[in-house]
Amino acid sequence: MARHPLDEGIAVSRLELDRFAVQLTPLFWGTTAAHGGYLAATLLQAMSERVDDAERQVRSLSTFFIQGPKPGSAEVQTELLRSGGKLTQLSARLVQDGAVCTHAVAAFGKPFVGDGLRAIMPSVPSPETLARFKPSKVEIDQRIEHRQCFGDPPFSASTQARIGGFSRFTQPRRIDAASLIVLCDAWWPALFPTLSSPKQAGACPTIDLTIHFQRSLPLANSREDDFVVIDLQSTELHEGYLDERATLWSVDGQLLAQSVQHAARLLPRA
Repeated sequence: MARHPLDEGIAVSRLELDRFAVQLTPLFWGTTAAHGGYLAATLLQAMSERVDDAERQVRSLSTFFIQGPKPGSAEVQTELLRSGGKLTQLSARLVQDGAVCTHAVAAFGKPFVGDGLRAIMPSVPSPETLARFKPSKVEIDQRIEHRQCFGDPPFSASTQARIGGFSRFTQPRRIDAASLIVLCDAWWPALFPTLSSPKQAGACPTIDLTIHFQRSLPLANSREDDFVVIDLQSTELHEGYLDERATLWSVDGQLLAQSVQHAARLLPRA
């Protein structure tokens, strides 16, 4: 059975203890560059193999995007920073042609004892009642299905910078940490509903992306065709820098992850 395109795209092969080879696939490319969530998921895959402990799941991942790689051969270089009784911290760099393209730091950990607080998912309709968000011609948009239920449509001159709804891969894949990293960065920017025309879109390249995972994944009762509920909001655009925060839920209301990214606002060329 053929592997899922994401699994194929993030697969790494070990060269040495802290070095891994990877073939970057154009199937997860954005408009002009590699999709940030895909690059972060690739680094996570190498770090997971370096940790090599199923009990230690990724709990936090921060990724900085330095320069865009090209499709094809690249290398991930990892560094174990510390491994204790419960937590392991390490870093990873994606290197291509001698240049560092992406840098990440992650914490992996075993579960601690302690529950009590429970976030409440916003009320959402059934995904079957929602039309599929029309995908663009961009490669990554062909891999993901979105159904909007948060915020107003893009380019509707909305007063709120909010977008989101139900998301899943067009080719079924059980939701794990790599899935969430890609999906949290796959919607149109939350800024876009506040614009009045696609001519105002420009671009919002990510500078850094941090995601905190709130559950061990995959969930025991999850299925390959499950949606993730994603709510994305921006609150500040100043000096050309934009924040965007995403909250990701399972369809039964479990908080899966929270992410925040800082992006540059590039205006369209005159």
